[in-house]
Amino acid sequence: PIDQRRWHVDLYEIAKDPPAAKKGEGESKKDTAAANQFDLTKESGDSSVWSLDKARDTLLAKNRLELELFDEETSKLAADSAESKERASARETLVASQKKSVVDLVGNYHQHEIAMRTVVLNNVDAAGDNGSDSKTKAPLPISASCANVCSIASELMRHCLRFKLYDGARLTGEVVSIYLKERAGTIEKRLESNRSFAEKQKSTAESVLLSMETYDEVGEEESDDEADALYLSDDEVILESSDEHLLPSLKNGILPPEIRLLYSLSLIGEGGRAFLAKQCFKAIELLESDDIDALIADPVDTDIVKDPLWYGFRQDLTESLHKTAAFALAVDVLHKAKREAEYADVVSPLLQRHLKNLEVSGQMDIALFGRGTEVLKFAVPTRNRVIMLILASARMQIQYAEAIASEKIEEATKIAFAVLDRIIPLLQTFWHVEANSSVPIFCVEGMQLLSRTFTFLANLSDEALLFPKLLEVLSLLCGVVILDPSSSGASNCEHLFKNQTELPIKAGWQSISHELISKRTYNLAIACLVSNFSGWEMDEFHLDMIRSTNKENRFCVDIGDQRVRGPLTPDVEADLSNQWNIITRLVPQFTDFDFQAHLESAKSSSWYKKVVQDVGESMATYGEKDAFQLFRTLSRLCLNAANSTKDIATRNSFLKLSLSVVLPLSEFCLDMSLWETQLGRGAITKTNNDYDWNKLAKAVGQRSGDRYSKRRKQ
Repeated sequence: PIDQRRWHVDLYEIAKDPPAAKKGEGESKKDTAAANQFDLTKESGDSSVWSLDKARDTLLAKNRLELELFDEETSKLAADSAESKERASARETLVASQKKSVVDLVGNYHQHEIAMRTVVLNNVDAAGDNGSDSKTKAPLPISASCANVCSIASELMRHCLRFKLYDGARLTGEVVSIYLKERAGTIEKRLESNRSFAEKQKSTAESVLLSMETYDEVGEEESDDEADALYLSDDEVILESSDEHLLPSLKNGILPPEIRLLYSLSLIGEGGRAFLAKQCFKAIELLESDDIDALIADPVDTDIVKDPLWYGFRQDLTESLHKTAAFALAVDVLHKAKREAEYADVVSPLLQRHLKNLEVSGQMDIALFGRGTEVLKFAVPTRNRVIMLILASARMQIQYAEAIASEKIEEATKIAFAVLDRIIPLLQTFWHVEANSSVPIFCVEGMQLLSRTFTFLANLSDEALLFPKLLEVLSLLCGVVILDPSSSGASNCEHLFKNQTELPIKAGWQSISHELISKRTYNLAIACLVSNFSGWEMDEFHLDMIRSTNKENRFCVDIGDQRVRGPLTPDVEADLSNQWNIITRLVPQFTDFDFQAHLESAKSSSWYKKVVQDVGESMATYGEKDAFQLFRTLSRLCLNAANSTKDIATRNSFLKLSLSVVLPLSEFCLDMSLWETQLGRGAITKTNNDYDWNKLAKAVGQRSGDRYSKRRKQ
């Protein structure tokens, strides 16, 4: 099969720089014929728009279908028959003809490019000769220095990259390369003129009498182009430079490091040409290192400028592209284009080296914590930028660990634990919930990374090593220290649900930490189903906590007579079912409990059918879905530990942690009482008179005259 990505790269290289067209008689007829030969797609309008990608995809699909039909006919024949062997030979001929058709497609595209370029050049020449007001104008003369051109191009390319206008950034870089070549041509002409003038001066100085004709002769040799050429501010610098590589680099259009890096990011955003993009990206090593003083000076008043796009726009105009800012921009482009894994082999080592240099030089601590008495000048945007770089580096490492896990388990496990050792202390330091119960973006991405890493390690590593780290994270999320059940500091729990033989069981077995785990798990589950609710609220979910935002109001839970109830995703349901299979073996009170049967009964109820219609993707905004995954991982690890330990007290301590997660989730999706708790009933008793109940009822598909509005009036 044809490697479409490599094929696209080859086609782009051919189309980008086709051979020059030969001029001669009948040129216009040949150009027209070539253009007609490449008649692939046309859009309405005066000008035709040729689409090589569409033509290629159409041709490949046609060839693929033709081969499938051919193979289908061949499969009807006996494998060793003469007809089957003949068709095998015919298939090779068919494949060769298909390859030739693709090659012809490239040739036709090539001829079309030549034809179109020739037409443009002819229009330019005609406009210059006739002085007509043509739409196609001749190029403007060069009137800016290299520094000005590169500065303007850098700002424009950075703007384009931030707004995902990758083709605009690429074209800007290519124009800069053309400009450098033009400057080299002008400088070479000027050098040749100076050399010729010096020779004339030398021959004149050797004469005894100074001849006026000699001056006239020199003046007559000056070309009109040289007379009209502007002297730019950097002409003398280039002409007098002792660097022998300067002029050749200009002649070849070699971009300066900053433009070369931005050009690389534009290629990454567009896709394709990966080799060139990776080579150009290495120019980031040639950028200037960060200034320590710049790390503590807040570049923008964040109380005035709230929009990050405006901040980025101002930053592009006022800040030079140092290494940290360059890596931040690169990470942003890679993340938006979803190509971190593709370019991790080049970006990750360079990024890790840069972070290591920042750490060794002390700039890391300055960026994160400020410096001495200057902590009041501490730049929040700079801190967040460094944190995002740390997260990006860790994300690339875990991607690499996942890629090699099948062959190098030990190395993959080591890398994943190193990621946890880097991210957990970072979140412990900077994790905070805002007044509106939102969390910063780097906390959201950190939560996503932790969830991914713990899920990866749960299938590979020793659970005894993983469990303490998971408890560190969940202690942070619950705001309470969760002790390891296997440690000596854990509470003694010889008996669980003593003297209780039927459901619902009493909730006296829960400590404060267990209650907080249950409430956080419940709120996180609600946040995945209610668009304008944050799972990081300290109190239990109720209607007063729904925020007024511009987001679509999606409310996919049902407020029943006894509790809030709602559906869970299929993967969560399967996970709960597996965990209940272990619980029923370990806890006598739940021996006869059939979670799957109760779940099927709940799904057949009217409230479930009504709510599940509006359920789509997770509505979590602030990393609640990933945090929810962490609590499920805790429950699963606790059950595995309880199932393998022989000590009754330790086993019951593990079970208490697991049940603190499983019970609230089970009550929520089954709408049945499993334990005596008030959790899930807060939304029934707490309402806000100012809340638009009809709007909420409409969001869950209810009418204003049903029992929801009756309870609202009460």
